Amino acid sequence: MLRITYIDYRKYPFLEKVDRVLTRVWPGLNLIDLISSRSGTIYENAMKTFKYILETGKAPPPQSTSENEVITFYSTILLALLTNNKWAIERVAIAYSKRASEFLAKDSPESIIEVAHRLGIEVKYVTDNSPRIPIGIRRSSIIYHTLPYAIALKDYVKFSRRLSSDPKYALVNQILDRGWVYVDKKVLSRILEEAIKNYIKSMIKPVKEIPSELNELVEEIMNVLKEYIKGEQSFKLMNINGEKMIEGEIKGIIDYELFPPCMKKLVNELRSGENLSHHARFTVAAFLSRIGMDVNDILDLFKNSPDFNERIARYQVEHIAGLRGSRKQYMPYSCQTMKSLGLCPVPDNDCGVKNPLVIYYRNLRRKYKGNIPDNKSNK
Repeated sequence: MLRITYIDYRKYPFLEKVDRVLTRVWPGLNLIDLISSRSGTIYENAMKTFKYILETGKAPPPQSTSENEVITFYSTILLALLTNNKWAIERVAIAYSKRASEFLAKDSPESIIEVAHRLGIEVKYVTDNSPRIPIGIRRSSIIYHTLPYAIALKDYVKFSRRLSSDPKYALVNQILDRGWVYVDKKVLSRILEEAIKNYIKSMIKPVKEIPSELNELVEEIMNVLKEYIKGEQSFKLMNINGEKMIEGEIKGIIDYELFPPCMKKLVNELRSGENLSHHARFTVAAFLSRIGMDVNDILDLFKNSPDFNERIARYQVEHIAGLRGSRKQYMPYSCQTMKSLGLCPVPDNDCGVKNPLVIYYRNLRRKYKGNIPDNKSNK
């Protein structure tokens, strides 16, 4: 197995111990000492990085030295910890894990395996007889896609759980041999990204009692956070006739209490800052669009996502709503597909319908006793 002991901590600062760095650079001081004064380079770098992540959802490029990068990383983590805000914590963890994944996708096999090892994940690089998948023919020769990395089954299952709704990562679609799952560099980088995100989040433990010297810093951080976070979103509900009016046109009723269980669950997760899978985001956006929610209202809900990027999200939501591309308005996934993707919260208690929209419109009719338009295309 390939192994090295050197890690570039500018790329992967979370793998170094901050106390070890501080002993070399600032002997006798700890992170709280250096940041509580709210002055100096360390504080400025941490606040600048924290604001950048909140605004863009990305971690900035590494600093000039590994010592500076490690201290800035842990200082930023401390700022996120002091907010005690789930959205901020997730956003910081996701930003650094995504940046690390980009480095892993370009790094050497030795570096990748060392990073995995430091995370407690078993990975090996197979130089001989690695699995090859035929993907085409060129000039009478078969073209193969090689899977040179093998990750222990237990680790693959653990860190691919959130990705399993995507066929690319579903275990059933992988090559498995004697407890090892064979993958390419791109898939391994994505799996390690999930592991890194969890690793970083594990560093951020709730603070039971904040030291008094940090009170002013906490107040400043919370003021910064208010600029970027929308907080829990609320739906615009119906008027007295049960009709939501937008620009003078009836767009349908948006009544959260009538949502089917699956959509209630997904919306609640969005509100609380959960990082939903691609399939979960697609189906909830399609559902909300189909029942008449305005694109901007849908985006307001998605702004709670830790990795929210307004430009990308707007394009995707408008495409789903039929405002871009082919102008086709997409349907939310069928109940059968929701179950297969693990998005149905009541798989053992069948709702008796084929699509979540049916439940919603059925509930509308029962509540408003026929005083709403009967939109057959949404049944």
